[in-house]
Amino acid sequence: MPDGNDVQETQVDETDTGTEDMGAESSESTTPQSNDGLPDDPEELKKAVFRLRRENASWRTKLRELEKNFQETKAAADSKKTDLEKLQEQVAQLAAENKRFKQLEAAKGIAKEFSLPIDLVEFVVADDEDEMRERAEKLAAQIMKSKPKATADGMGAGRRGSAPQKANAWFEALLRGE
Repeated sequence: MPDGNDVQETQVDETDTGTEDMGAESSESTTPQSNDGLPDDPEELKKAVFRLRRENASWRTKLRELEKNFQETKAAADSKKTDLEKLQEQVAQLAAENKRFKQLEAAKGIAKEFSLPIDLVEFVVADDEDEMRERAEKLAAQIMKSKPKATADGMGAGRRGSAPQKANAWFEALLRGE
């Protein structure tokens, strides 16, 4: 953040050749000092102020460089973190898909065990095998309830509006003499 002091310090840096520092340090020890440790000579005070301003400016420059390096490092770490988070999300998604495929395969086997049609497998899928078996058993029981029952003459009851299964079974039984 530039302020009025930065402009003066920059001017001091450009015009100063560094010879004043040596003179200031050597003259400080020979000039009389007040009780607070500062030289009494106004010229010596000015030199000390300029020297401290230069030192302050160099520290501010170093601070800006370090802040810039810190921001760059932080940005790089954040981008790596973002990549890591993306990969973790991808791994979680693939694990969920894998779990779903394993559940479907297990459900297909259980559905086959209970003689369920393959298009009803989605109703059997559950988190564990016991629950899948329970669902398959209930589904098979419901299907058995809804299947047409055979009548005494061997003909199926059929559904309303459809032809009975084995429509000519009674005729075959008549020919055989049963």
